[in-house]
Amino acid sequence: MQPEFVFEGGDGASAGNVASWATEHLKELKGFLIYPFLANGIHIPELRFVAKGTHPLLELADFVCFVVVRYLFRTAEGCNGEIDPCKLGKVTWLVGVKDGTLMELSRQIFPAEQIASC
Repeated sequence: MQPEFVFEGGDGASAGNVASWATEHLKELKGFLIYPFLANGIHIPELRFVAKGTHPLLELADFVCFVVVRYLFRTAEGCNGEIDPCKLGKVTWLVGVKDGTLMELSRQIFPAEQIASC
């Protein structure tokens, strides 16, 4: 298996700037000695940019990111979030651990304790 990175393009000249910036950074990253370790030896294809609103999974990803970030923001302020991430159902969360590895947590409850301890 290999990842495919798909991003929404912006409007006008800024879209081209962002696309070229991201593509250049990926090419630059591939030149570092740590890249094969980070990529786990898998070839990562060029980034793909699509027009806004044309890819339903990107819209879903935007929604999930908004729910989680808004929940963390509101919780940090001591308030309740508008939508509890638990309502998203069972989700697999990848949490970075201090030793540099990823911990996979598959659950319906938002793993706030594990995220705070990492």
